[in-house]
Amino acid sequence: MLRVNAAETRFLRPDDSGTIQAAVDCLGPEGGTVVIPRWNARTGKAEWRFDRPVVLKSHATILLDNALIVQETDRFAHLFEAEEGAEKIALIGEGNACLSGGKTSRLRITTEGRFGLPAIESVSMCVFRKVSELRIENLEISDPHWFAFLLEDAKKVSVKNLRFNSYPVVPEEGGVLVLGGCQDISVENLTGRTGFDTIHVFSDHREISKLYARNILTDPARGSLVTVRTEEDGKVHDVDLSVLMDSSDFYEKARSGSCLAFGRFERPGAGADSISRVNARDLYSRAVNAVELLQPFSETRIENLMTFGDNIYAVGTRSKKAFLVENVAFDHIYDGAGSEPNNASSFISRFAKDAKPVSTKDVSGYTVEHLYTQEEA
Repeated sequence: MLRVNAAETRFLRPDDSGTIQAAVDCLGPEGGTVVIPRWNARTGKAEWRFDRPVVLKSHATILLDNALIVQETDRFAHLFEAEEGAEKIALIGEGNACLSGGKTSRLRITTEGRFGLPAIESVSMCVFRKVSELRIENLEISDPHWFAFLLEDAKKVSVKNLRFNSYPVVPEEGGVLVLGGCQDISVENLTGRTGFDTIHVFSDHREISKLYARNILTDPARGSLVTVRTEEDGKVHDVDLSVLMDSSDFYEKARSGSCLAFGRFERPGAGADSISRVNARDLYSRAVNAVELLQPFSETRIENLMTFGDNIYAVGTRSKKAFLVENVAFDHIYDGAGSEPNNASSFISRFAKDAKPVSTKDVSGYTVEHLYTQEEA
């Protein structure tokens, strides 16, 4: 398999994006590996600055050998993306490889489409649409302007061993965004701080299925470790989650919005089958609502939920309208050290004005089993 070093003289172009693209293009249809070293011979600096995305083709692997890749200031461009239909591509870090957002951007959720600014997704670090057999591994992610990785219509994706350092520069600094059409997505071993959701799963009208996430040990300062939500007639099903731990500093004000959230905004009118067949186990959270419910869901089991710190409810909702959940079980809920006694069976949060509980009369097949207080545990 062909292996080239991007610092070779033959790839030299007027800018860093062009230099790396020339190395990728030389691989040909058989593919190969492009090594990006720490030292940038073109500039004489230990960094590479991209003002436009490097486009990956099928069978191409980018190996960051302790390299620092930075998004150029106010260019509103990704670092990497893939050709439509690309397969067997990889973005792999070695040593202290880092993708950085550089200086904070003017672009926010509140400013996109205004003042001549583009859509917020234009500043995602890496965008992979309509790809299959994608690997992303062993990277540090520093200060992304929105989500670090955007996946859409992607199949057979493995994301693992990512370290985030992105709080508190920009509120929208998220981790992995999984959009409609995705299938067979595996996310493992994420650590550090994100400014928004660490994993955000969102289906509008296209299904998302077979999502597996394990060992998510992060501090999502203004979001949740994992959020699953739908809009319109979107569906998310067959989700397996294990070991989700809020790692926020006990003495800081900011902490995760929740460990696991169903819905980002209130959506009581959705069908209970919009989110279904979710299995989540081994959750640890000090959020006010460790598990937050904002839309209907069904066929779900959540077990081994430990609350601690300043948590108040193991399971809570801010919705002002009651909504349906079907065939849902919570098994082994623990009230941990320092928490006020949780009230998992009531499904109501005292912090939502006029909030209405998801009460047993609204629920089919709902159970709470093995509810423990700190003393009983």
